[in-house]
Amino acid sequence: MPSRVRYQIVFLALVIDMISYMDRVCISVAAPAMRTEFGFSPTRMGAVFSIFSLSYFLLQAPWGMLADRYGARGIVATAILLWSGFTALTSMAWNYASLLVTRLLFGASEAALSPSIASAYGRWIPVSERSTAFGAFLSGGRIGGAMAPPVAAWILARHGWRAMFLAFAGLGAAWSVVWWAYYRNHPREHPGVTEAELKVIEAGGRSGQVQEERTSLADQGGS
Repeated sequence: MPSRVRYQIVFLALVIDMISYMDRVCISVAAPAMRTEFGFSPTRMGAVFSIFSLSYFLLQAPWGMLADRYGARGIVATAILLWSGFTALTSMAWNYASLLVTRLLFGASEAALSPSIASAYGRWIPVSERSTAFGAFLSGGRIGGAMAPPVAAWILARHGWRAMFLAFAGLGAAWSVVWWAYYRNHPREHPGVTEAELKVIEAGGRSGQVQEERTSLADQGGS
């Protein structure tokens, strides 16, 4: 009976994407309070939002190259710790420049996630299951985007916007430990993977399909 470690990795990745979107969306809830405290204009607050996308766009490919070379275990764990750290530092912003810098670095860190998970799936998920697995991963972001506003608003109303960023940062830091503890860069390195699952992964998940095609061809040849 094949093990199901690859599905557990898909679940871990889904949760990471959920957390990443919670971390990036929560600032929209905090924006009115931050503008009031710092006296930002709408234009300045818009630049704070935009600078995340700039670094995110620029660094996705470099992060993907690192994940392909060194594996997603360390890259993803490091990226989560980094973006959680910059989320925490956002809570300590004291002026416009400090907020711009933290959000720039936050975007640079979050840029690692999607290419690194793609690299991980290339090693762990059979071709026949890969689109489904990546769809599940992306759904984590939609869940996180939906959850973040009410959760962030609840924390902000009771403890303020700075505490809100610290809470989300702590969640990410904790999940980085879970990823590091469970994930391995290659299926053969994971103690929970059975030989049967390993064969499915290495065959691309197509062994049943290939056998079915061979049977069909044999039947045609015998008719």
